[in-house]
Amino acid sequence: MLLSSLRNSLEILLARSCATTPESKTPRDSLPTISE
Repeated sequence: MLLSSLRNSLEILLARSCATTPESKTPRDSLPTISE
């Protein structure tokens, strides 16, 4: 349950980061942006 909710939030963050930054198309490039 917790894992699924965490995954959902991560996917949302990735989608938002990808939408705002079209340069980073891969999730690996978006992860460091989120942590910052």
